[in-house]
Amino acid sequence: MIIGEKSILDVIDVDGLEQQVEVLLLFEAENKQYVVYTKDEKKENDLVMLYASLVKEQEGRIVFENISDEEWELVKQKMREVMHKEGGNP
Repeated sequence: MIIGEKSILDVIDVDGLEQQVEVLLLFEAENKQYVVYTKDEKKENDLVMLYASLVKEQEGRIVFENISDEEWELVKQKMREVMHKEGGNP
């Protein structure tokens, strides 16, 4: 699912600090849910940093978990597909 309007979530990081993230893409693959988001941080060349996580439910809460290198490849492929469908650069 591509997020049409700006979707902001409050999340708790691994240090227990609350921060806001903007969800860019939410999708399911291989019976797992993934999220691509940004904290609106920029790196060199003014590129916005993107993050991807596995979405799980634990004790009634939504938790973002780290993904493996193989899952990161899956996420990158999905982002390419979305950009291609939306008319962006592949």
